[in-house]
Amino acid sequence: MKRFTFSILGAVLLLFTAVACGEKPTTNQDEPDWNDIIWDVAPWWVSMEVTDAAGNNLFESGTSGNWLGGPIVATYNGKEYSYPSNNQVETKELLVQITGLRVRKCEMIDHSFVMRIEFGDFNGDDTLSGEINFAWPDGTSDVVSFNHTCKYVDHAPKPKTSFSLNGEPVSGIIRLTKTPLAFPE
Repeated sequence: MKRFTFSILGAVLLLFTAVACGEKPTTNQDEPDWNDIIWDVAPWWVSMEVTDAAGNNLFESGTSGNWLGGPIVATYNGKEYSYPSNNQVETKELLVQITGLRVRKCEMIDHSFVMRIEFGDFNGDDTLSGEINFAWPDGTSDVVSFNHTCKYVDHAPKPKTSFSLNGEPVSGIIRLTKTPLAFPE
C-alpha cells in the first residue's frame, strides 16, 4: 500500500514539474488588456466639522445656537451655493456634479456618528485645484483651497487630495471652532 501511495505521489509530482517547466505560451491570457478596463473612481468633497469653543457640534440639532438654519454661503468658481438649499435632492445615485452644500451624518471608525458640512461632489479622476470661500452664520469667513490629482500607478487609479484652510495646510478632516448663533430670549 505504501509503495502504491508513493507511486501516485511521485506521478503527481512529476506531472506538476512537467507543467511548471513546460514551454511558456507566446501570449499571456491571464494578463488583462489594460485598454479594456474602465475604472470608476469615487467622487470627493470638502468635509468640515464645525464646533463651538466647548466642542459642541454646530450641526447637531441638540446644540444650543446650532447652524442648521444657516445661512451659509460657499462661493466656488464665481457661483454661490447656499445652505439650506431648496434645490437639493437626496439620492443613492453617485451623481458626480457640484451639488453645493449639504449637512451629512458621517459614521466614524468606532461606529459613532458626527455631523459634517460638505461641499461637492467633484469627479474623482479629474486633476483639479481651486478654492472655496465660506461665509458662516456668525459673520466670519474662511477659504478652503484644494489640490486633487488622480494618477495611474500599475494601471490602477491613485487619487490624492490635499487641503489648506486660510493658507495653512490641513491633514485629515478640516475642523473649525465658531460662535453659536445667539437667539433673543
